[in-house]
Order: sequence, then structure tokens, then C-alpha cells
Amino acid sequence: MRVHAVTALLTTTAALTLTACSGDGSGMSRADYVRKGNAVCADQRRAVDAIETPNVDVQSNDLTRAQLAEVAAFFDTGARIQHATVAKLRALGYPKGDRATLTKIYDEADRGADSIQQAANAARAGDLARMRSALEKGTTDLDAAQHTINAYGLDKCGSA
Repeated sequence: MRVHAVTALLTTTAALTLTACSGDGSGMSRADYVRKGNAVCADQRRAVDAIETPNVDVQSNDLTRAQLAEVAAFFDTGARIQHATVAKLRALGYPKGDRATLTKIYDEADRGADSIQQAANAARAGDLARMRSALEKGTTDLDAAQHTINAYGLDKCGSA
């Protein structure tokens, strides 16, 4: 998997690292939540698009320390942006009756972002097997969360 594919994945899924935890759902319609959430996701997408993507094949067994450091920094930045997006979306609260649905989606997305951070840590340590495993888990979790959140209506979160 080239790092370019990871850039696409981050763009597609980074906005999914959502977790709404403030508010009890009273006073916000689903339409309001989707509008506000999509604005947060659009900001996040711009931040991800601004990340310089390393031209590194993470499947190569011949990665230099410098390449691994570059990949680690890329993953660090992506995970940081995702977690910042989570905080912003948490602050929105929940539409009435949707707390459990959104929490499940957002928890899965959080796990994906955490795995991307683990991939960064493994890259920094030069542990290619652990980096690839964490990256695969992260992309799987983020893909699943993206699919579900897009179905919910947040179409600016990744690409539907």
C-alpha cells in the first residue's frame, strides 16, 4: 500500500473520528446536526488535504530510517487531525434519540485513529510488521465507520 492510498483513506475517513458526548440530544434536530457536522468534516478534509504525503511504499522491506520517520510523521498528523475532529463533533451534542447510534460509529472511528497512531509509533521504532498490522486495522475500522456515518447523512465526512 503506497502512502498515497493512506492519504486517500485519511481524507475519506479521518472525519469519521467522531464522538459526540456533550448534550443529551434535546433541542437539536438531525438536520441541524448533519449541517453542523458536515461543516466540521469539511474543515477536517481541508486539513487532511494539506498534509504533505510521503512518496513511500509502506509494503517495501527496504525502508530507510528517514522514510520511516517521514511515514510516522504523516500518520501522527492524520491521527491528530482525526482526534481534533472528534473533539469538535463531540461538542455538537446528539440529535434526540441518536446517542447510541452515533456513539457506536464514533467509537469505531476512534479505534481506527488510535490504530493509525500505533502505526506511527511502530514506524518510528522500525517495526514494519507492527506498523502494517496497525495500519490495516486502522483502515478497516475507519472504512467501516465511514460507511455508517455516510449512511447517517454526514456526506462531507470522507467520500460517500
